Amino acid sequence: YIEDCRNHGVSVLQPDINESACAFSISKGHIRYGLAAVKNVGNGFAKQIIAERETNGSFCTAEDFLQRVQPFGNSRMFESLIKCGALDWFGHYRSRLVASLDTALTQLSTIKSRDCYGQIGLFEAEGGKDESITLSLPDIKEYSETEKLSFERELCGMYFSGHPLKSYSSAIKRLGAISTMSLTEKLKN
Repeated sequence: YIEDCRNHGVSVLQPDINESACAFSISKGHIRYGLAAVKNVGNGFAKQIIAERETNGSFCTAEDFLQRVQPFGNSRMFESLIKCGALDWFGHYRSRLVASLDTALTQLSTIKSRDCYGQIGLFEAEGGKDESITLSLPDIKEYSETEKLSFERELCGMYFSGHPLKSYSSAIKRLGAISTMSLTEKLKN
């Protein structure tokens, strides 16, 4: 089905926290993968992300996203969104976001619990201040193409950033292998 879509000029776009709906949707003439369809995310968390986005606008940074939806999700949900590419829009390597995730969630948890108990620092005005986090992204390489594709397949059941056989496409054609679309057309005749 995916190859048939591609042969007709319709792409299946990766999930995106600023674009995706809960379920699959149409985005500029293409199919946008739904947030709830990402493994470990689920319908409830996807609805919270969308409600937050609709109420307070698009997410501007990865930190903004984490701060606004952290109470509704857990590290496994966030990691799945990062690994499948739903936060690629922010321009950070997926590997760096995953590596900094636990520290960021711990910081957010500390901030939230301090807010719950009404604690303020010595030099803060009464009522506290809005604290925000800054991701400390380690200087590590991005996941290999194979790893990225593996995560996409595991979490979404398909590939978005490429295909494992792409580098072999000319050899496959030379050997006379045909695409499923070609096979479908041959079977019709």
